[in-house]
Amino acid sequence: MERKINVKILNKSILLLCIFIFAFPFVSNAAAKTTTASINIRLNQYYVLYTTPTSPYIDNGRLYLPLRSVSELLGAQVGYVSDSKTADISFKLNKLVINMLTQKIAYNGKVIDTELKPQIRQQSIYVPVQILIEGLGLNGKWDQQTKILNIQEESVKNLELFQLASEFDKVSIISEDTFLPLSFTLETGASNGHNKMKLSVKAKNISGHAIPEGQEDLHPTYFISSGVTLETLDRKRPAIKKDEIFTRQWERTMNQSLQYILIEGRTIQ
Repeated sequence: MERKINVKILNKSILLLCIFIFAFPFVSNAAAKTTTASINIRLNQYYVLYTTPTSPYIDNGRLYLPLRSVSELLGAQVGYVSDSKTADISFKLNKLVINMLTQKIAYNGKVIDTELKPQIRQQSIYVPVQILIEGLGLNGKWDQQTKILNIQEESVKNLELFQLASEFDKVSIISEDTFLPLSFTLETGASNGHNKMKLSVKAKNISGHAIPEGQEDLHPTYFISSGVTLETLDRKRPAIKKDEIFTRQWERTMNQSLQYILIEGRTIQ
């Protein structure tokens, strides 16, 4: 049986009614889960921090990306045949097929010979970044210094989740390339039927100059099971020195399952 993997999105009116965010302290009546990791992928202006169930990771010097999550963020179509344990991903004019039983990989119907092999973690398929870039024809470039894969795809801006995020984010942006997120810690749990989250992000000022008070905007965006929610812009924004490394923290409670956390390292007016 073939199972299609798609992002489920409600229309805007339902979305606004369904997302509830509460400013409660992080107190959980269930065992909390803590994740600490570096940031290894940037999609357009968004750094990808978290993808359910596990973030991208580096193993033996190679970056592995969650197949389903990255495909959804790109707007690719993904199918999975459980009997043969075969995943097929279509993006624009390219089709990538991965057979987890034979470990064979095909680009547009042609089986390729490669030592790079996908892995399974928490029942999810993770694929070496080179396979995704070449198999789907992505406009991706690996930055060896920052250990970040930069993917620039204009078509992503037309996806409904990203359009909603852009529509809700009413702010005047000075620059999208002011702060580089270095690492993050995410603590999640549940209390009284709500999902609790505590996020801490360490970032560096890479602008080459000091940032005046009021302009820093290390800005998280959350994709949840029914849509998008953003952090409020109403917070203190102290001045940031040239090359300074600093940490920002956020806490929130939501009644939806967390799917992705994206963050922008920008300055605002």
